[in-house]
Amino acid sequence: MTSQKKEKWLEFFNHEKFFFHFIKSQQHLFSIDNREPEYRIFVPRSGVTFEKPPRWIHWICQLKDDADSYHMLATELKRLYRVAVGDSFTHYPVRFPSFYQNVAQINVSSQVAHSSRRLKPASRVTLREERTDSTIIERQRTNFDEDIKALKEAGITAHVSHTLSEYYGDFVEALELTIDTDDLFKYADCNSIQMRKETGKQYRALIRHKGQSAGLRSKLGLIIIDKDSDVSIIQSNPQAKRPHSLAATDAEITLPVKTDLHFYRK
Repeated sequence: MTSQKKEKWLEFFNHEKFFFHFIKSQQHLFSIDNREPEYRIFVPRSGVTFEKPPRWIHWICQLKDDADSYHMLATELKRLYRVAVGDSFTHYPVRFPSFYQNVAQINVSSQVAHSSRRLKPASRVTLREERTDSTIIERQRTNFDEDIKALKEAGITAHVSHTLSEYYGDFVEALELTIDTDDLFKYADCNSIQMRKETGKQYRALIRHKGQSAGLRSKLGLIIIDKDSDVSIIQSNPQAKRPHSLAATDAEITLPVKTDLHFYRK
């Protein structure tokens, strides 16, 4: 990354922190723990302190004054982000704000979210990824080597790779444990496998405007309400966890190593 590119990201980050400070000074209506609009300070084992923006925000607030200041700050936030991303810009992060006027009620609900896809032959799948640095990488490699041995005994070829990726201007090191899908098909004695992973809770908001019976459904992100709305927040009980159609059968494939993934014969 060039010095000019770093300066653009730094300008965006500084403005976003100021914007978050402005948002938290407004009337707080609802939030989910640890999902507030603020940067987090991290101190890794290397001892180098750094800040990171929140990946997810679940926060509802109401402006105390007219929306002019909000719109000015939000417009600049979007502009600086587009400048920092450059020609590769396609969309804004999910943590960016949404503004609503004349709101009467917001219903908040949640459910467990999953990702699911069918595995393809002659490809690889990552069983586990762990962030690393020079102070812990050797111990992690030892654990990964033990996993490779356990998988090899089961007839599955595994690989460990040391990756370096860029995340909002910072470089992140990680170790990845991957396996060949052809070996997994042989191990499971089948030719069709569905991979499933729990990705956390999904929060939704149903926003009803004054005088309207139907509501607007959206993700519960950073929601800003104008100062004149007389709004009530209703939190629904979490939806009961329903067994996945595959998980309810004996189709799950058990591996001899730790992973957050679930594999099912189809």
